Parts: sequence; structure tokens; C-alpha cells
Amino acid sequence: MKMQAIILATGEKGKLAPLTTTMPSPMLPIANRPVMSFAVELLARQGIKDILVSLYAQGGSIESYFAGGGRWGVTLQYSLQQTKWGSAGALKWAAGALRETAVVLPADAVIDLDIAAARRVHQAHGQALTAILYDAGETPQPPTVWLAEDGRLCLDSKQGAPCVFTGAYIIEPQLLTAMPTHTHIEIDTDLIPALLAEGIPVYGYKMAGYWNPLETFGQLQFAQKTFLHSAAQAHANDSAADRPDTAVNTRGLLRTPVVESVKMGPGIWVGKKNVIHPTVRLQPPVYIGDDCRIGHHVELGPNTVIGSHVIIDNEATIRDSAIFDYSYVGQLVEVNQRIVNKSVLIDVESEESTEVTDAFLLSEASPTYAGDLIRRNIDSVTAFLLLIWSLPVTVLLALLLKLTAGNTFRAVS
Repeated sequence: MKMQAIILATGEKGKLAPLTTTMPSPMLPIANRPVMSFAVELLARQGIKDILVSLYAQGGSIESYFAGGGRWGVTLQYSLQQTKWGSAGALKWAAGALRETAVVLPADAVIDLDIAAARRVHQAHGQALTAILYDAGETPQPPTVWLAEDGRLCLDSKQGAPCVFTGAYIIEPQLLTAMPTHTHIEIDTDLIPALLAEGIPVYGYKMAGYWNPLETFGQLQFAQKTFLHSAAQAHANDSAADRPDTAVNTRGLLRTPVVESVKMGPGIWVGKKNVIHPTVRLQPPVYIGDDCRIGHHVELGPNTVIGSHVIIDNEATIRDSAIFDYSYVGQLVEVNQRIVNKSVLIDVESEESTEVTDAFLLSEASPTYAGDLIRRNIDSVTAFLLLIWSLPVTVLLALLLKLTAGNTFRAVS
């Protein structure tokens, strides 16, 4: 498909703090992979290889991870902003690199868009901007725009189908010509109302695929669950026995989930270099990253994602939760419907976050800590084996002492 793409990875909204105080929102993990990778893979699958990425907050970590895009067979170039320009302002900042029809995607949302279908609608209307919309009836968000029967957008009238903006658009380069430079402009709240006020029609395309804006911690955890069930459905055999029990409607699944770990069973994926005790119980769907240490009688799942370099201590229980990279979960700790990022504990229902100060409960799992834990377990096993090995000798010595020394205590009449 001959198109360009621009991924808005500026992270200007600062959503999902405190998680985004240490990582930019496009790097938030879904099944242990940055959410922006979903946008890159979507474009690569649909033949769009020329991709520009707009950066602002903590952009260095994004560029370091994605580099030139060769891993996905695409070409990534970066447009670095020093100031917040908004979604439309970011397009204006990068206007010099846009030469043809371009699809605009948010880097910190999951959107499974049929780009070819959206482009056909865009071309049919012959305008410079088409907004990608989602049915407001399928999301808890209130409607922000209405789609008339002829495909036009209405912002001040409730005539037509209620929808919400997804943050995705299809644009023509000439759209940016009249926009002022070095000005903060948002597409949905500034540019589109200005165009409509001037009598310039703006059209919309209501997408049918999965969309999750990742505006709340609950939505972030639901994205984890959706990915796991999508992957389980995609990799399931024809036998119903090989499919994990799912409460997720199959119409709300991702079409082509990419799993980089090895499938160890129905709905169970495990990465490399893990040390997992044989008594661990896994209830699918469960994803475990690389280089993890999971102790004895730990219970994981369902709907659970364990990142890489994670330590789960003995007899811990984790359900319907996500444990981010380099986190330690203490012995006997129960985590249910939570997000754990080192010592930060987030309740996905109440949206409240807590900094846990007791390192025996939650903390950062540094490589040194992992080594200490392994050495502690080795020392315990070694001591137990030495005790078993020396037990016959100890019993024999006790018998010899009994025979040679006689009664140690005498009865006193």
C-alpha cells in the first residue's frame, strides 16, 4: 500500500502516572512488549513501510528500542520535538517529511484498524482529513462526535451515530499548509472544529476492529487480558479442549497477536532462561517473560502477565494482574487485579497507586538480589542434603556413646 505513516509517540498527555514517570506511555508493556509495537506491526502487515515517529517526552528510550525499524521490515525516522505542540502541531512540525497520503496512529493505544478500508472511504470523499472513529455504544466513554448518514462529522448536533475519536486519522499533506507553526493544536478539539466552522466538511470512518485507548489502569489491564485471549484463540487447535476458558467476547479480540515466547501449553507462554520450580501452578492464560525466578508452590493465572527479570518468591499468588520487568513479589504475597512495577502497587479497579516500602513484600529485583536469592536457595538445599547424608553417622555415634557411657542419669531413691 503506497502510503506514509506517522506515529504520535510524544506522550504529551502524561496519562497513567506513576507508571509514566519512569517510562514514556508508548513503552508501556502489553504482554511484555511496548504498546507502540502494535502500531508498527499493524503498519508492516498492511504494507506501509515508510514510518515517521514524533517524539517528545522520554523519546530516547523509544528510539533506542525501535531503532531503524529493521526488525519489523520497515523504515523508522524520528521527529524530535522540544515543546508540546499537540497532535495537529506534531503533524505540522513533521510536515516537511510528509509527501503523500498518510495514516496517523497513536503510539500509546491499541488499535486494530483496517487501513485499506479506511483509505477507500477517505478517497471516496475527496477531503484532506478523515477521522477514524469508534462506536460510543461499545465504550464507557461519552460520545465526542456524531457521524451523519453521509459520513460527515457533527460536533454540535446529536444527529447521527454517537462516536468517539480514536486518535487515528488519514490526512493529505495539503491539510498542514494553512496551519500556523509553533502553535499547540489538537486535531479533535482544535483543528476539526475550525474546519467545520469554515464550512469545510470533515468525514469519518467507523472502525470495526479492536480499540483500547489505555486511558486508565483498568483499560491497561484489560488490554493484557485481551491480548492473552487473542493469542490463545489464534494458537488454539481445532479441539475445544485446547482452548482456555475465556470471558472475553471473540469479537473484541486482536486479529493477529504476536507472541515472542514459546507456547508451553494451551494459553501458556514462557520466555527464555527462566528458573521455575516444578510445583508452580499455572492457570491459563499466562505469559512469563525472560530470565525470571519463580519459587515453589507459586500460583499464576488466569489473565496474568509476568515481565522479564522478575522474581516471584515462594507460595505467592498472582491472578488477573501484570508484573512489570525487574519486580520482586515476596513470599506468601497475594496479588489480585493489580499492576506491580517494582515497589509500586496499582489497583486497577479503584485506579489508586501505592508505594510499598517493605522490601519483603514488593521491591526492585536487581541482578544482585536475584543472585542472592539463588544462593540462599542453594544453601538451603545443600544444608538439607548434608543433614540427610550425615544422619546415619549421627545415629551410629549416638548408639556408641550410649553403649560406652552407660546411663547418664541415676535414679535417686
